[in-house]
Amino acid sequence: MNKVNIYLIKLSARYIFLNLLIISIFILFLNFVELSRILDRDKSNLFNYFILSCLKYPSILSEILPFVTIIAISFLFRNLINNNELISMRNIGYSIFDIFIPIAFTVFIYGLFFLLIMNPISTNLEYKYQELINKKEKSLYSIKVSNKKMWIKNKIDNNNSSFISIENIDLQNMEAKDIKILLINEESNIFINA
Repeated sequence: MNKVNIYLIKLSARYIFLNLLIISIFILFLNFVELSRILDRDKSNLFNYFILSCLKYPSILSEILPFVTIIAISFLFRNLINNNELISMRNIGYSIFDIFIPIAFTVFIYGLFFLLIMNPISTNLEYKYQELINKKEKSLYSIKVSNKKMWIKNKIDNNNSSFISIENIDLQNMEAKDIKILLINEESNIFINA
């Protein structure tokens, strides 16, 4: 390999790494905000947030890699054009295809690394993340709307849940008729018809 190819490989690897780092930190911050919303009812400390963020980080990297690669290569070519390096390479006999081969090689190596190493790691850590979140978030909600009927299910735990059925919904006047509520808990079941 000549010096130009090594330079292009190093430069494209650096651009991909820096863009991956910057964008993943921004998305990790957004994930941190989402975690604070999920864990707001628990008395969670900073260590719990840190552990959950570390468990989520590899899957975030895997999800944003294609987007980051496109942005990084765009910045790389912008840098090559602004510094007149692309013109210099063309003047010494490189075609656009010759310039693109080392960059494509770097993208291929990054993709291979993420596919073979990071993907299995992120899958396992995402599974652990979901287990911890499901332990923290005990209540499960589901809403189903069809025609003029709405069903709301709220499962608090294995023994306590509630079901709400709302029929004849008028969205213009914000009115609802035929509301049925079923509360199920350990001691008793309550049915309310309104």
